Amino acid sequence: MSGVTIVLDALAHTFAWEGIAIYWGIGLLFFAAEYCWATRPVQYFQVFLPDVAALTTYQIFFVFAAQVTNQI
Repeated sequence: MSGVTIVLDALAHTFAWEGIAIYWGIGLLFFAAEYCWATRPVQYFQVFLPDVAALTTYQIFFVFAAQVTNQI
């Protein structure tokens, strides 16, 4: 198998619906907890989109980082 095939296979397994649902469910759980029991006054809808962008970026780059470190 080529390296590209291995990476694409890993991406298919990593981005399976179950994994996405668990990952985003945990993110939503922590957002709701912080929204209900805030430690400081923040307008949460101003920071919601940057948080979603950060969560998405982390999810995508974690897949590639895991592939690189598994081969080391």
